[in-house]
Amino acid sequence: MELTARHRITGVEWDTGERAVAMVVEITDPQTARPVDVRIEVIEEGTARAHPRARTIGTVVRDGRRFDVVGTYLGVVADEN
Repeated sequence: MELTARHRITGVEWDTGERAVAMVVEITDPQTARPVDVRIEVIEEGTARAHPRARTIGTVVRDGRRFDVVGTYLGVVADEN
Protein backbone atom coordinates (compact mmCIF):
# COMPACT_ATOMS: atom_id res chain seq x y z
CA MET A 1 0.00 0.00 0.00
CA GLU A 2 1.29 3.46 -0.77
CA LEU A 3 0.74 6.19 1.85
CA THR A 4 2.25 9.58 2.50
CA ALA A 5 5.15 9.61 4.96
CA ARG A 6 3.05 11.73 7.32
CA HIS A 7 0.10 9.51 8.13
CA ARG A 8 -1.55 7.96 11.15
CA ILE A 9 -3.75 4.86 11.06
CA THR A 10 -6.38 5.58 13.68
CA GLY A 11 -8.59 2.52 13.40
CA VAL A 12 -9.24 -0.84 11.78
CA GLU A 13 -12.39 -2.92 11.49
CA TRP A 14 -13.68 -5.95 9.62
CA ASP A 15 -16.15 -5.04 6.86
CA THR A 16 -18.48 -8.04 6.60
CA GLY A 17 -20.07 -6.80 3.37
CA GLU A 18 -16.75 -6.49 1.54
CA ARG A 19 -15.09 -9.30 3.54
CA ALA A 20 -12.05 -7.08 3.96
CA VAL A 21 -10.27 -4.98 6.55
CA ALA A 22 -11.18 -1.30 6.50
CA MET A 23 -8.65 1.20 7.87
CA VAL A 24 -9.11 4.79 8.91
CA VAL A 25 -6.02 6.74 7.80
CA GLU A 26 -5.36 10.34 8.79
CA ILE A 27 -3.09 12.18 6.34
CA THR A 28 -1.39 14.97 8.25
CA ASP A 29 0.51 16.80 5.49
CA PRO A 30 -0.48 15.61 2.01
CA GLN A 31 1.13 18.51 0.14
CA THR A 32 4.74 18.04 1.22
CA ALA A 33 5.00 14.47 2.47
CA ARG A 34 6.68 12.00 0.17
CA PRO A 35 5.04 8.64 -0.58
CA VAL A 36 6.15 5.51 1.27
CA ASP A 37 5.35 1.83 0.81
CA VAL A 38 3.72 -0.01 3.69
CA ARG A 39 2.86 -3.71 3.77
CA ILE A 40 -0.39 -4.52 5.61
CA GLU A 41 -0.95 -8.09 6.80
CA VAL A 42 -3.83 -9.75 8.61
CA ILE A 43 -2.55 -12.61 10.76
CA GLU A 44 -4.06 -14.81 13.42
CA GLU A 45 -3.82 -13.13 16.82
CA GLY A 46 -0.59 -14.01 18.60
CA THR A 47 1.19 -15.24 15.45
CA ALA A 48 4.84 -14.24 15.11
CA ARG A 49 5.37 -11.37 12.71
CA ALA A 50 7.25 -12.03 9.46
CA HIS A 51 9.40 -8.92 9.87
CA PRO A 52 10.94 -7.48 13.05
CA ARG A 53 9.85 -3.94 12.06
CA ALA A 54 6.17 -4.94 11.80
CA ARG A 55 3.89 -3.05 14.18
CA THR A 56 0.39 -3.94 15.34
CA ILE A 57 -2.18 -1.51 13.96
CA GLY A 58 -5.21 -3.12 15.58
CA THR A 59 -7.28 -6.27 15.99
CA VAL A 60 -10.37 -7.39 14.08
CA VAL A 61 -12.85 -10.20 14.64
CA ARG A 62 -13.75 -12.28 11.59
CA ASP A 63 -16.10 -15.27 11.77
CA GLY A 64 -15.64 -15.35 15.55
CA ARG A 65 -11.82 -15.44 15.35
CA ARG A 66 -9.47 -12.63 16.32
CA PHE A 67 -6.82 -11.38 13.89
CA ASP A 68 -4.04 -8.83 14.28
CA VAL A 69 -3.62 -6.22 11.55
CA VAL A 70 0.08 -5.40 11.27
CA GLY A 71 1.97 -2.93 9.14
CA THR A 72 5.58 -2.83 8.02
CA TYR A 73 7.32 0.26 6.64
CA LEU A 74 9.09 -0.81 3.44
CA GLY A 75 10.70 2.47 2.42
CA VAL A 76 10.27 5.54 0.28
CA VAL A 77 8.54 4.93 -3.05
CA ALA A 78 11.10 4.79 -5.85
CA ASP A 79 10.98 7.62 -8.36
CA GLU A 80 10.15 6.01 -11.69
CA ASN A 81 10.97 9.06 -13.83
